[in-house]
Amino acid sequence: MNIPETRGFTLIELLITLGIIAVLAAIALPVFSAYQVRGYNASALADVRNIRTMEESMFSDKQDYGSSLPAVAEESLNLVDSAGNNQAVALTKGVFAGAKALLSTSGGKNSTYTAAAKHRNGDFEFGIDAEDQRLFKKKMTLTVNLQASDIPDPTLGNDMTSWNQL
Repeated sequence: MNIPETRGFTLIELLITLGIIAVLAAIALPVFSAYQVRGYNASALADVRNIRTMEESMFSDKQDYGSSLPAVAEESLNLVDSAGNNQAVALTKGVFAGAKALLSTSGGKNSTYTAAAKHRNGDFEFGIDAEDQRLFKKKMTLTVNLQASDIPDPTLGNDMTSWNQL
């Protein structure tokens, strides 16, 4: 009597294959999460650069910087100068940003500004200062969203002394 040949995988072969897949997934997931956070941070960095561009555009037009305070905004940041003129800066979804301006005592216009942006899923806050063309960053605390208190107060000098240069 001929016994038919069976084809297929044994239970041991299947368990070994599942074990290898589990090890590969355990290695890949943290790496993927780190890439996601880097992408979120890149969004916030791009938005803070856009805020700088809009601030400098406002200054070249009216010799006046804008402020968003007291609000920190998501989706669109509305910059208002000392005369009440406003400009909107579109923000990437999930990015919170704000800007503070310092009113000049001599000219009655905003003479300097600071601004910051952070993605809700990112781990860094990015900042700019009118007096300095560099970009700055700092590790965010446990707060999920950017708060108005996270933006340094503008002065006539470097306001980002506690931040790291990018």
